[in-house]
Amino acid sequence: MCAIDAVGAANRITLIDAPDSVALGMSATVLFDTPLASSVIALPLQALFKDGDATFVWLLDRREMTVKRSPITLANVAGNDVVIASGVAPGDTVVTAGVHLLKPGQKVKLLDDAAANRETMEPVPAAVAVAKSKG
Repeated sequence: MCAIDAVGAANRITLIDAPDSVALGMSATVLFDTPLASSVIALPLQALFKDGDATFVWLLDRREMTVKRSPITLANVAGNDVVIASGVAPGDTVVTAGVHLLKPGQKVKLLDDAAANRETMEPVPAAVAVAKSKG
């Protein structure tokens, strides 16, 4: 049993099958050795949307310039970014703006492409980020 306090306050830890050298009321420093993922995928929080109890992102098919929903599992939240446990692979292109306006199979343009063609631009609901491993 362990309570974790990010500010370093005292917590109670119960040792199961403690050695004889451990006495009641002792204080100790406890370090947890947890393996870190060798690489992670982080996306901006605004790339996510909910549908029911599930969380999704929109993945861009660059050949067809259409979007499809991908269910994701979050590993962690870090400020305005989220670390993805599953549902996005390195190299995937993820929509980062307008996610609540899209529908499966909808054609989109990249914001960079739209900015270059302002005179003939159609409404552009999507900005994208390419998923990259960090680590």
